[in-house]
Amino acid sequence: MKRQERDSSLDLNIEQIELKGFSRSLTEIEFLLLILVILYYVVPRTAVANPFLMTVSMLVYAVFVLGFNYVNLDTPQYS
Repeated sequence: MKRQERDSSLDLNIEQIELKGFSRSLTEIEFLLLILVILYYVVPRTAVANPFLMTVSMLVYAVFVLGFNYVNLDTPQYS
């Protein structure tokens, strides 16, 4: 019988696909969290102690999420 050997590049490709899917899911969760905070901010009768600080923190969080996902392109999942 012939011995079937697994191609290691195929395993690496599968791992890269799984990492991309996980990264995409994590990004979606982060943006859903941001949307939840924005909805809390917009809902009437919600008392926000310092609206300016909350707006700035939402913007900083959004920039952090975008920066983490789109600037870090030298990871193995993008090569």
